[in-house]
Amino acid sequence: MRIVVSYTKAVSLENQMNLITRLISEKGYDVYLTSGPSTYDINHKDTKALLFFRIGTAVFLNDVGWPYIYATQNARKPAVVYVTLEGPPVKSTLRYSPIPRLKFVANSHFVAKCLREAELEVQAVVHHAIDAKLSESVYKATSIGRNRDMLWLNKRYKDKCKILYVGRHDPRKKLDLLSKAVDCLNEWGVDDYVLLLYTEPSAKSLFNSPEGEGLKKNVSFVGGFGSRGWAHLLELMAACEYLVFPSVCEGFGLPVLEAMSVGTPCIHCWFPPLSEFSSKEFNFVFSYLYVKDVKQDNLQVWKFHMYEPDMLAESMRDAIDTWKNDPDEYAHYREMAFKHAKKWDYHKTYAKMMELLGVK
Repeated sequence: MRIVVSYTKAVSLENQMNLITRLISEKGYDVYLTSGPSTYDINHKDTKALLFFRIGTAVFLNDVGWPYIYATQNARKPAVVYVTLEGPPVKSTLRYSPIPRLKFVANSHFVAKCLREAELEVQAVVHHAIDAKLSESVYKATSIGRNRDMLWLNKRYKDKCKILYVGRHDPRKKLDLLSKAVDCLNEWGVDDYVLLLYTEPSAKSLFNSPEGEGLKKNVSFVGGFGSRGWAHLLELMAACEYLVFPSVCEGFGLPVLEAMSVGTPCIHCWFPPLSEFSSKEFNFVFSYLYVKDVKQDNLQVWKFHMYEPDMLAESMRDAIDTWKNDPDEYAHYREMAFKHAKKWDYHKTYAKMMELLGVK
């Protein structure tokens, strides 16, 4: 038997789809990947169910309507539409489409709320996941000094607290606020840190030195977003003292979960959906001031949880101070982060997905 899988190809979604398809395979089913299933694919005697993994806006969902309806109503086979998005879809883009006839599985309770605001039906909430076994191997290797990234970073930035940003460069990620937070730290005389940017090269312009030569003080670019494989990225996360996540709007916020999974505490604003899986016990978090609606290309209304850059800078300063002056407490935070993230191992998290697909 096989599961027909169709998903939007994006760096941020690919690892999750790999975990889902791996679990399907572990259950003894074949995985048939396709950009869009045909009538033949749906009716095939070996097809057990269909899974669509999409960004939950009209432009990405329009090709799902017909195969989903045909599979569930004509072929009588399970079909799951697993979605992520960062705000309520614009209703007018859904009105004359089959999208309102679909049932959705949201990747966070925040996404479920956004879907319901657009009067769409939510079947279940299934969080994103980690590979706990892979994360544990990276965590343990780092703990005994067998992490290549840790070796070269420690050599290059000796006695500096390494704070890593991982993510794209788009308006939601608020790299402009992160750049201003760096200005605050530098103005306050905080000098025992380095901000490492793993993002798109276009973001460099936000961090240019005011003198016009290179990047600002205490900022370094360490790679283009998507240039590393998953395991290698986890090694980079584990090699750093903290992950900073300046985003104000997310459908999930996977880098935070991934960083915790290898024992790296995080610095971020406390807003949904990060608040669904993060923790105030060992992460350095701060509250947002207000929510701002921002329309994204007439597709969805982004929910920006706004804050001031000095709020982020203060959390970064507190994190640096803990690492520098209380190593035992910092080591405890790393251990707690690692143990906390294990709850989101893909065998546990995606069990509900398997149930909806009829995979036993």
